Amino acid sequence: MGVTVQAVVKRKKSLYRFLSFIHALIVCGMFATWASRWSSVQFLGFSGVYFNYLAFTFPLFFLLHILLLLNWLLISRKKFLIFLLIGLPSFLLLKPWVSFSFNSETSHQSQQDLKIISFNVLKIERGNDAQLMKFLSQEKPDILLLQEANSFPFTGLHSYNTWNYVGKQLVKIYTHFPIVRSGRIFTDKNGEAYFADINVEGKTVRVISAYLYPFSLDSQAADDLPEPTKSSIKQKIIILKKMAPIFNIHQNLIQKIRECIRESPDPTRVILGGDLNSLPNSYEYFALADVLKDGFVEGPGKSNQKGILIGETFHSFSFPLKIDYIFHSKKIKLLEYKIHNNILYSDHYPTTASFSIFK
Repeated sequence: MGVTVQAVVKRKKSLYRFLSFIHALIVCGMFATWASRWSSVQFLGFSGVYFNYLAFTFPLFFLLHILLLLNWLLISRKKFLIFLLIGLPSFLLLKPWVSFSFNSETSHQSQQDLKIISFNVLKIERGNDAQLMKFLSQEKPDILLLQEANSFPFTGLHSYNTWNYVGKQLVKIYTHFPIVRSGRIFTDKNGEAYFADINVEGKTVRVISAYLYPFSLDSQAADDLPEPTKSSIKQKIIILKKMAPIFNIHQNLIQKIRECIRESPDPTRVILGGDLNSLPNSYEYFALADVLKDGFVEGPGKSNQKGILIGETFHSFSFPLKIDYIFHSKKIKLLEYKIHNNILYSDHYPTTASFSIFK
C-alpha cells in the first residue's frame, strides 16, 4: 500500500513539473511578443521581420496561460499565485486586443470639437448606399476616412462629394472643415496614405488616412496553393513565408507615416485612421503607439459600450482580428471611441472617435 501511495505522489510531482515547464514556456512566449517592438530591419536585417510572427501567437499563448492558471487554481494554489504574478505583465499586451468597461459614462457633445469615422468600404456592394448614408447621418462625422475606396459606389454620397476632399485610389479624406495643406505620404501597389492639415476653428489638425498592403489571410490564400500542399503543414509554411516580405514592406511604410507625423505643423494635434492590416503587438502597432495613442485602448469608460469589449474590426476571418485603428496625439483628449460591430455590409466594421482638441 505504501509503495502505491509513493508511486502516486511521484507521478503527481512529475506531472506538476511537466505542467510548470509548459507554463513557463507559454509565459516566455507571451513576453517574447515584446520582441516585435524592436524587430526593425534597420537593426536586425531582414531576419528581424520574422519576429513579427509573434503578434499572431500572442492570443493563443494568453488563452493557454489562462487555462493553466485555472488548472493551478484547482490543484495547487502556490503554483497559481506564482504564475499569476509572473504573468501579470502579459495583461499589458492584452489591452490592445480586449478592453474592459464597467461604467456607462458617455461623451458630452458640448465638449466635442471633432468626430471621425474610419471605414474600409471595399466589400460594400451597390445598393447599400442608403444603409451607409443612414449610418453617416446618424453619426454626423466631421471627417470621413475611407480605405479601399477605389471601387466604392459613391452614388449615394452626393453630400460628401461637396466636402473638401483629399485622396486618390485606395484612401480618401472628406471634411467640411477647410483644408490648409494636403499631400501624399505614399501610393503604390503596397498601399496608400494621404494627409490633410485641417483648420478646426483656428487650430491645425493633421489627419492621416492609411491603407497598408494586406496579407490576404483568407480561404483564398489556401485555394491558391498547389493541390498536393492543401490541408497539410506545408500549406501553413508556404503562407508564413509569403508573409515575411510583407512585414518588411509594412516597416518601410510605417516609417514614412512616422515622418509625416513628425513633420506636422503641430505634432500635438495629429489623428491617424485606417486599415493597417497589422495586428496589435506587431512592429507596426508598436511603432505608431510609441508616438500616438490607440483610441481603442483609451476608449473604455468613454462610450455607452459596457463589459468586455473585443477589438475586432475585420469579421471575415475565423478568428477576431483588429487591423483597423484610430490613433491620436497624446495631448488630444479622446471623448468617445466605438467599433460599430452591428454594421455588417462590409467585411470591416467602421470605427468612430470623438475628440476635444481645445483641452
